[in-house]
Parts: sequence; structure tokens; C-alpha cells
Amino acid sequence: MRKLLGSILACTQNGKRLLDEAELFKFEMPRATLYFLSIIAQEEFAKGFLLYLVNMRVIPWNANILRATKDHKCKHLICIVLDFLTPDTDTFIERMNKAILERFDLDFPSKVADAINILRYEKIGRWESKHWVWAECPDYDPESVDIAGGKLDVTKQDALYVRLGKDGSVVSTPQEIGEEDAVVEYDRGKRFERFMDEIVQFRTPAGLDYERVKNAFEILFMKKS
Repeated sequence: MRKLLGSILACTQNGKRLLDEAELFKFEMPRATLYFLSIIAQEEFAKGFLLYLVNMRVIPWNANILRATKDHKCKHLICIVLDFLTPDTDTFIERMNKAILERFDLDFPSKVADAINILRYEKIGRWESKHWVWAECPDYDPESVDIAGGKLDVTKQDALYVRLGKDGSVVSTPQEIGEEDAVVEYDRGKRFERFMDEIVQFRTPAGLDYERVKNAFEILFMKKS
């Protein structure tokens, strides 16, 4: 769909712009602005990836998918998936060595699988119907649960604002954002950028295990409830 292709490109270009601006703060102290811009750049790439899955007919387009593109927690769940698809060099080598030893029969990480499950059932599923309950509550990965609960979004806000407690005292300030955390998120954003560059150039995504991720989305989003 031409409209979606334009939207994917726009999200990718905006993510790149945000990272370019973030780089200006790479050597500034504190590095709260570097952290904040890096996270929202990742959100733009996550939005673009979700639209890409729609464009490839892996998931359907509807009002709830549109809502997910505007929801920070949903985009952070997708960032877990993108992080899996675009590992850093050390993680890539580790996974490839393990794949060779295990003949490429690797388990799908629970954090990634549960990020997709939570996006489908706890976010979009509950927008579709608020009146259903699990017969038995799923035992989701704790990190994915934290992300879905807004942990990363709170930290992102803390990189921009002074947070106050119930008694009016200061709980946190942007100065507390760690130097290492900021650089890690910037580097993560650059990995997402390279991945999305492949997509907007109509190349098959180069992400490790992309087919498995695509199949997971397709099974959860296309099957009948």
C-alpha cells in the first residue's frame, strides 16, 4: 500500500533525524538529552517496523494497530523485538556460535515471545474487549512485563523532567541518567536505523531470525479469536 510505504519512510527518516540530533549531545554532560532522543528515535523505528508488518500482510490494519503506533508502551515492546533482530556484535557472534553448535535449532527467547504476546493480548486484545479474563494467568517474562507496565517510559520521562514524590520532594532529575545507559540506547538506536534502512530500500530485512519473528506475529495476529 503506497500510503503505508510513505509512512514507513517518514518514520525511518524522523528516527534518523532524532539520532543525528542526539549525536550532538554524545559528549555533553549530563547525557540525559542523548538518552531521551535515542529512546524516541527507537520508538519511531518501532512504529515503522509495525507498519512494515502491516504492509507485508503479516498483521492486519485496523484502528487498534493505529492506536498501538501511538502508544509508547506498545512501541517499547516492539523495540524488544527489534533489539533481538539487530544484536550488537558480541551478541551476534555468541548467537551464531550457539546456532552452529545446536544446528540452528535455537529457542525463541521468552522475552521476545512474550513481548509479542503481551502486545497482542494484554494491549491490543484488551482494547478489542475489556470483558475477558485468562482461565490461567500467563507467566510472562519479567522484563517484558516491566516494559509493558511503562518502566522504560518512566525512565524516558525522567531524562526530561524533574520527578516529584507525593510529599513534593524531588525523586529524580535528568542529571541522574547514567552515561553508559545513554550511550547504550544511542547505539541501540543506530542498530535499529540500519535495519530500517534495509526495509525502506525494499530489501529483505537482514535481521537475525526475521522469519521466526514474522511467523510469530502472523500466528498471533491473523488467527481467528
